[in-house]
Amino acid sequence: MKSKAGAMALLMSLVVLTMGAVLWSNRDKQGEVQATIAQQSQQAASQMVTCLIGSEKADYFNDPRVVKILADNGLTVVAQKEGSREMAFRKDLQSYDCAFPAGEPSAMAIKASRKVKDVYPVFFTPVVVASWTDLLKPLEAAGVVSKKGPTYYISDMGKLFDMVQQNKRWKDLPDNDKFAVSRAIFLSSTDPAKSNSGQMYMALASYVGNGDKVVSSADQLDHVMPLLTKLVLEQGYMENSSAGPFDDYVTMGMGKAPLVVSYESLFIAAALRNPSFTQNRVLLYPTPTIFTKHVLVPLSARGDALGKLLSSDPQLRQIAIEYGFRTNDTELFDKTVVSKMPFVPKEILDVAETPTFDVLEAILTRIAAARQ
Repeated sequence: MKSKAGAMALLMSLVVLTMGAVLWSNRDKQGEVQATIAQQSQQAASQMVTCLIGSEKADYFNDPRVVKILADNGLTVVAQKEGSREMAFRKDLQSYDCAFPAGEPSAMAIKASRKVKDVYPVFFTPVVVASWTDLLKPLEAAGVVSKKGPTYYISDMGKLFDMVQQNKRWKDLPDNDKFAVSRAIFLSSTDPAKSNSGQMYMALASYVGNGDKVVSSADQLDHVMPLLTKLVLEQGYMENSSAGPFDDYVTMGMGKAPLVVSYESLFIAAALRNPSFTQNRVLLYPTPTIFTKHVLVPLSARGDALGKLLSSDPQLRQIAIEYGFRTNDTELFDKTVVSKMPFVPKEILDVAETPTFDVLEAILTRIAAARQ
């Protein structure tokens, strides 16, 4: 009898526990449903902001923290990727709330065409060259690269471009015991007709080729075009997005991508995600370099609200720096990035100016003609 009573008590206990678990599970599910409803209600209450953006900002806008901060401020951004140059030529800009290209020339062209009063410089990043520690010795011996503190600089961009024009090969460099191959020396970049990083490379090369002066006349353009054409045609096939050459650099190694024109932000973001990323890779800072400024051009009141928020909110600024971008808060960049990567300079002083949008267009038109 005692064993039957004990079994009955055990059975009742199991029933109670099971019912409790079911009730607890249901409560959890109800909580999830309520949270989903609250989120959907918040999104429904938000203003929908349609924005054209450069592809290099897609991860930033998809970050759940960014999405939440924007929603908390009544904004839900629908971001559509578009080339910065293509944005400036779109005939339907009036159907968007904002354009957020990479590169100030495109932003200023959009500002002028749409007669926009105020624009918002949100963040910026310098053009850099991603390379490999095994190439430092020959590049230093050739007088192209030098080290200042923990940072490596391409201290003579003119000499590097001369090597490209003279069809120098890696095996021609002195002290080259790691990459003495017959491959011609050139810098891999994106297609300047399609991508802002390629356009900024052309802007920088035109500045260096013009004696460290912005190209501003037809004669100066004639003078630099042989160099610019060589820098593009030497590469053959070119990617349309800055992610393309950088992905080759990350995944395919030195043989595919010994020198890659890129954005500092891409290198920093990769190194923040994976500290071992820098074990055999090195960041080279051209002297001078050129800044890619990410300027939001509002095309409606909703776009204006987004521009104000992105350029002023400290949390959004912090997240942008975590994606490798620089802002006007140098101390925060120092704390977030430089403290972990001393090879990244806190400030960059030797910076070239970009030519006007019209001059850039003339460069791209001439390159297109040379390709035919």
